[in-house]
Order: sequence, then C-alpha cells, then structure tokens
Amino acid sequence: MAVAARDWETVKALEPVLASVEGGDPLYSAALRYRAEWRLVDGDDRDMAPEALEIVDLGLARTSPRWLLGQRKRALQIIRQEEEIPAELIEIPETE
Repeated sequence: MAVAARDWETVKALEPVLASVEGGDPLYSAALRYRAEWRLVDGDDRDMAPEALEIVDLGLARTSPRWLLGQRKRALQIIRQEEEIPAELIEIPETE
C-alpha cells in the first residue's frame, strides 16, 4: 500500500476517495490519518498544515485516537514555526 511505502504522492492522489469516507465507516479513522499525514510530511509546508489541523480537529470531535493529538501538535508546530506549543493550543476541541 502507498502508506506503508511512504508514497505520499499516491496518497495525495487518493484524497477525493479518502475525503468521501464518512464518520460511521470503519475506515474513517485511517482515512483522516492519511489525509492529515500527507499534508504534514513536508514539515515546512505552512500552507498545508492548517488543512491538516482542520482534519485532525474533525477527527478529535468524533473520536480520540492518540495519533490525532500528535498530528495536531505537529501541525501547530509547522504553522507557528516553534518547538514548543502552548498547552492551551493542544487542548482537545469540545465535541457537539
């Protein structure tokens, strides 16, 4: 699979398919993870990091796997270009 091979260009090309996976689908968590990951893989792409943050926050509102918290922190680091992120920015968003 493209993810196992770290073929992020292929994962990026699958974005429309990954974005179509809905919340009740067993693949939802994986789809969110891959959608966020390809946006964060460059580490310096401040244009893509806000999109990754939005995807991660969407996942946190519906589920709470630990990997989402790590990706949320990484997206904020890229956006802010800082090593340490203030705790209030790492807090999990409120669910509806």
